[in-house]
Amino acid sequence: MNDFNWELFDRYLAGSATPAERQKFEQWLAGDPEREPLVRAFQAALQNLEGAVTEEEVEALWQGVAQRTGTTRKKRSGWIVGAGVAAAALAVVASTIVIMQQGESQQIVGVPRGQVRHLVLPDSTEVILGGGSTLKHPERFGRDSREVTLEGEGSFRVHHPGGSPFRVHAGDLVATDLGTEFMVQAFPEVAGALVVVRSGLVAVQPSDEGAASTRDLRPGELGRIGRDGSLEVEQVDTAAYFAWTAGTLVFDNTPLREALPRLARWYDLDFQLADSALGDIPISGRLDRSVSSSRLDLIAASVGLEQTTRGRSVTLSRRR
Repeated sequence: MNDFNWELFDRYLAGSATPAERQKFEQWLAGDPEREPLVRAFQAALQNLEGAVTEEEVEALWQGVAQRTGTTRKKRSGWIVGAGVAAAALAVVASTIVIMQQGESQQIVGVPRGQVRHLVLPDSTEVILGGGSTLKHPERFGRDSREVTLEGEGSFRVHHPGGSPFRVHAGDLVATDLGTEFMVQAFPEVAGALVVVRSGLVAVQPSDEGAASTRDLRPGELGRIGRDGSLEVEQVDTAAYFAWTAGTLVFDNTPLREALPRLARWYDLDFQLADSALGDIPISGRLDRSVSSSRLDLIAASVGLEQTTRGRSVTLSRRR
């Protein structure tokens, strides 16, 4: 990363770069196939950080980077907060952002769309994060509790070193592990998070602190918060919900409005509907990672539609 221009990266993310600067930065991206996915990961993670990171936290991060890399630097001013965090994090480790909050080191792990990342948390809990997902966790867990925050999709195999509970905050719910393996989905484009249990028990409750309802989910059960705030539970095929962790995306009569955000993350493409009424059409099938014009035609045809691709944008519309 010796050729990385931090100031240009700042302006590029903020949208203040000149056309010539944008072209220069995009030429740099094109120089290595690993660069663009890395920048995309930071852009996704920045959406979670925007407005939540102070200048003091940015400065603390920069100082930490200097210590880790054995370099010196002058204190900067005028950095765009989000971009400054992303730039510093890029110097520390591929797709992990480290910030200081309330005296504790916090990490935000971002995964580019079209990829899956395996990681091990400080307590030895194993996590698989789906594309376009972010996970926030402390560098060290406390003695009495273990709290993480997820946006996107994650599979958790929880390690139990003691009696401290392991909690996942995701969208409108909180999942507390009482067993060993479960999965959480909380996509910002889809109303309501959900939890699917493969083994053990998981206690689920609304994220609203005033809500008192809590229910334990057993293996084979899916739980989500209903519109009235109560927990809705149904029996599901857990193999279908966990298939993405092994490289297969499964849909079973899933409405297009819920399926397209997952397809976007799966293939790193932007899917949209020409008519919002098409969102009710259900889609079923199993998809691997391969993507081509023929594959997109097949996906569209499977729901009676046609697709038009322009760059990385795919529009589904009624057949003419």
